[in-house]
Amino acid sequence: IISDFAFLPFGGGPRKCVGDQFALMESTVALTMLLQNFDVKLKGTPESVELVTGATIHTKNGLWCNLRKRSSVH
Repeated sequence: IISDFAFLPFGGGPRKCVGDQFALMESTVALTMLLQNFDVKLKGTPESVELVTGATIHTKNGLWCNLRKRSSVH
């Protein structure tokens, strides 16, 4: 079971980051543009991805993917 406060990338309460909504929107737009232009395939299996917890939650050895440019369709 993961606590509600296990992942707080922008802090919380009255001192919460003022740019959190902008940062989330910016990352959503960037990911959308990436997925529109590339086919993405994970190298290995999802089960082989090992997470490490500390100050942040991240993958132990990165998240390796293959990207293939999509052909333009107009």
